[in-house]
Amino acid sequence: MVETAYEVDQFFSLRGHRALAMMHLAMHDALNAVEPIYETYAFAASRPDASALAAASQAAHDVARTAYPEHSDRFGELHEAMLEDATETAGTARGLELGAEAAAAITAVREDDGFDAEADSYTPESDARHLPVYRAARLRRLRRGALRALRHARGRSVLADPGGTNRSSPWLKMPLVQKGFVPEPCPPQAGCWCAASNGDRI
Repeated sequence: MVETAYEVDQFFSLRGHRALAMMHLAMHDALNAVEPIYETYAFAASRPDASALAAASQAAHDVARTAYPEHSDRFGELHEAMLEDATETAGTARGLELGAEAAAAITAVREDDGFDAEADSYTPESDARHLPVYRAARLRRLRRGALRALRHARGRSVLADPGGTNRSSPWLKMPLVQKGFVPEPCPPQAGCWCAASNGDRI
């Protein structure tokens, strides 16, 4: 289901996250009915004679088909492939029934959870108490950029402080205006690391 959810909206909405959570909860409840060990979420039963594989596959299939009905054929093929080598026995039939019940239970619990309801857009707080934290974080980013620029300008490595934890560094305490240059990012080929002049990564 991960591939399907990503194709639909790249997980930018709650639809995929919700569907995956429901699918795993249904599988958990179905398997727990075969071998009761853990607390269940929406479905409680005891079916020790049911096939665990059939129960888990059916639970996953039904939840996925409910969440993405437009992709029912894909989920059906996956379900058939999962049970391709399973022997058709009474245990398999009971497992399929068990999985369907577990999927129906979790679907019913989450039916009106409002995951797709429209909400007001997020507005950042303008409380002045947040400004010192923001300014400190921005200053740390500027100083890290200044260190990277100095490394490239001098052609040698300078001890960096990527986490902003080295409070004793005199370089970090020096105002930017005294450094004599404008911070600039690392070259694209350097990635998230800066390469020293001798080729070593620092």
